[in-house]
Amino acid sequence: MVVESVKKVKNIVSEVFKGYASNSSGGCCGVSLPPEEQRQLKRLKEGAQAEKKD
Repeated sequence: MVVESVKKVKNIVSEVFKGYASNSSGGCCGVSLPPEEQRQLKRLKEGAQAEKKD
């Protein structure tokens, strides 16, 4: 289970970087991702921030 979630995160992160690298308008942080993937990324970021607080 942990391995699967790590793979999902890795895939999302690689998609974000692909979008960032191919986006010449100066946007970042998954702006070029479809809305559903943007929501997933937001959830991941919020989860990571919550873990840091503990």
